[in-house]
Amino acid sequence: LHGACRDAYYNWVHRLPRIEGMWELVERLRREGGVRLFLLSNIGEYFVNFLSEYPVLENMEKCIFSALIGKTKPNREIFEYLLRSSGIIAEETLFIDDSEKNIRGAESLNIKGYLFDGDSDRLSRYLDKILEKV
Repeated sequence: LHGACRDAYYNWVHRLPRIEGMWELVERLRREGGVRLFLLSNIGEYFVNFLSEYPVLENMEKCIFSALIGKTKPNREIFEYLLRSSGIIAEETLFIDDSEKNIRGAESLNIKGYLFDGDSDRLSRYLDKILEKV
């Protein structure tokens, strides 16, 4: 099984599923919404070598990877790092994640959370409502 495990470890990054509509949403938010976008990920250091395979990440102002900074979601320290290193204000920030425990971690610092269920259309409508108020 060593070969199969090695293949799974070194190739999983190429098999990440693309969530329908998500790349378009990110590009629209950056282009039309004037929204500052950041990626906060617990993904391993290995992924950093393949960022160019995900052009959607070019829309991010900053990508923060837990493996590179030694802090992980849902711990407060990674959210504090995000706020401090990006110059953003917790109460003006929306954190989108597919893990409830990560959302709770963000909310412990007064960052509003959105639990993403894979439906990019629902997320788009939610964001449009928020942006209308701004």
